[in-house]
Amino acid sequence: MSVHSFSIGCKLGHLLDILTAATDAPLIFRYDGRPVKAGYHVTEMKAGQFSALDCGANPEAWSEIFVQLWDIDVDGRTHMPAGKFSAIIRKVSDHVQLEPSANLKSVMA
Repeated sequence: MSVHSFSIGCKLGHLLDILTAATDAPLIFRYDGRPVKAGYHVTEMKAGQFSALDCGANPEAWSEIFVQLWDIDVDGRTHMPAGKFSAIIRKVSDHVQLEPSANLKSVMA
């Protein structure tokens, strides 16, 4: 069984619920329609809160979390287990406010 990343706009809370149910499953991110290499490394997580006003004077606000991945091949390495990624998110949340309703975005390093 593998856990795949979701399309742009996936909510962090939804992803964490899925990861909790499959902690040993490999987490496979997809970027530009292809899976990220098994040796990928999470290099950075950023949280941003955005406020905007559109051309119709309608205000909107949202949060996004950017997960920066280094897409590399490492001999013999498999995709990161879902539980390890959850642990990374918990560690980041000790220092950065991560909203469960935030949209998750991935960025390649």
